[in-house]
Amino acid sequence: MIAEKATRASIGVGIGVVLNVIGFLLLSAADPVRLLGPIVIVLSIVALVWGCANYAEAKGYTKWLGALGVAGLLGLVVLALLPDRHSQA
Repeated sequence: MIAEKATRASIGVGIGVVLNVIGFLLLSAADPVRLLGPIVIVLSIVALVWGCANYAEAKGYTKWLGALGVAGLLGLVVLALLPDRHSQA
């Protein structure tokens, strides 16, 4: 696994998960603050896709496989289950 890409993947996935939790907490808040919830959730999806794209590249796959990040943690699990192509070289 490529270390630089793995670091970026960890940052992207971490930020994505934290923003996702914050977004859902904002959805349960009072009315004026509630409007920020969907915006934060969309930002969390963007961060998660970026993290998954870096994770896919770190494992030797195309960055377009990072689109699995749209599925949230399920997409991340699918990426985690793929074999690392760099360890076979």
